[in-house]
Amino acid sequence: MVITAGAALSSQSRGTEAVAELAPRPLLVTHGTANEVRPNACTTDINRYVQEPKDLILYPGCRHGFDQCREALDRDLLGWLKCVLRLAPGRCR
Repeated sequence: MVITAGAALSSQSRGTEAVAELAPRPLLVTHGTANEVRPNACTTDINRYVQEPKDLILYPGCRHGFDQCREALDRDLLGWLKCVLRLAPGRCR
């Protein structure tokens, strides 16, 4: 299996240091700021270990299930995937 890119939605923080091994593959990390299950620190912890290329999107007022921001998440994730897939045959950076 070949991994082209990764996306993390409302991630935990345990074992996040391994995310550095994804480089140079792009990673998108998303989190709702009102997440009642996992604090924002989980996402910022992942973002600390990730190498470029990386993107971080925080959705204000969005909870763990992303119900409050579903349309924005769908739009952002689809746009990010289109970008990554278009660049996939070569190096993204």
